[in-house]
Amino acid sequence: MSKIHKEKSSFKMVDEEEEKVHPTPQPHVDDDEYNLQRGTQMSLEASQAHDQQAAKSLLELHKPKKQRIMD
Repeated sequence: MSKIHKEKSSFKMVDEEEEKVHPTPQPHVDDDEYNLQRGTQMSLEASQAHDQQAAKSLLELHKPKKQRIMD
């Protein structure tokens, strides 16, 4: 006697409860204040990046250019 294996259906019964994943709740933050703080932080980071690039450019201007040796 052999067993007949039925394929498992991908359908679920309506009464079956699905396991729900609940993300950890984020602390409540006033949206306006959060947006202001985030915008200020992004502006500061952009300004610092710009200042670093400007400093590198100034250093490049002060480096002596390579001189070619003519034969």
